[in-house]
Amino acid sequence: MDGRIKKLGIASVCIIFVILFTVLSLFIPLGAMLFPLIATSLTAYVYIRCGKIASAINVVLTTGAMLLFTMDVESLLIVALSVIPGIVSGLMISKRKDYYSTLFGVSIAFLVVFLGTLLMAGRGLEGGVGGIIDQSIGGLKEALLIAGNNEATAELEMALSVTGAYIKQMFPTFIILTSLVFAYLHSVLLRILAKRVSKIRYNYISLDEHHAPRHVAVAYFIISIFALFLSGESKIGVAVYNIVAIIDFVLAFCGFSFIESKFKNKIKFGFLRAIIYIAVFLVASSFAIQLLSIIGMLDSFMNYRRIERNGE
Repeated sequence: MDGRIKKLGIASVCIIFVILFTVLSLFIPLGAMLFPLIATSLTAYVYIRCGKIASAINVVLTTGAMLLFTMDVESLLIVALSVIPGIVSGLMISKRKDYYSTLFGVSIAFLVVFLGTLLMAGRGLEGGVGGIIDQSIGGLKEALLIAGNNEATAELEMALSVTGAYIKQMFPTFIILTSLVFAYLHSVLLRILAKRVSKIRYNYISLDEHHAPRHVAVAYFIISIFALFLSGESKIGVAVYNIVAIIDFVLAFCGFSFIESKFKNKIKFGFLRAIIYIAVFLVASSFAIQLLSIIGMLDSFMNYRRIERNGE
């Protein structure tokens, strides 16, 4: 088959599915985040396999289809979520960027789209994005007052106020980690698609090979000590606490990678390992995360798996 015809067929099929997943995300609540995530992997695949022109056609057709179905300009935020991270991913992979640079670039793309969505949602609300949190907490408080006015209700109301304040304080961590998780899931989906369909080769690090460089653990240790002397109410304190939480998550992920590298040889079936991991997290999620963070830090210092990264 002629190369151009084959590329045209691949691009056509992928674009149809990008449009389908993007539009369906509006009508199927459970797929509101999953479908655009799948669409990003297809968008990246179109860029890598078929080039810039096919990617531009993908954006135009997906945008047109969304406007046709919704007649709402704000629905283009869903289109942005489905195509922008994918285009960034395809561009960086085509330029032969290393895995972590690509992951960082895609996470930034997700972050920009998420922030844009939140800014649009908070438009007209006092406090902007913070107003969304205040409004949600306020709605829960009103529901409690309707349910009854007693000591239990007062305690729950106070707990909601504390929770709302904590969410607002740690919001940067939440949005950044969400972007990182989506970027990683995107890379996994794209890897599956590329490997199963066309065996495209590019820089990729499997789940059991993630290792934090030593300077990350050193920075975490120093910043954590510094955080002990800061007030959680000061702007510097809030910023430092968010940085600590983000690095803590990264180390925990690397700790999980270390565990996966050991279990992979002993338990061959991936679905069985997944069941074990899920069961552990359901039973002791908080303890498990802290333990994984410690493992990730120790592996960063000792490098038990002898994994070398740039700058080490």
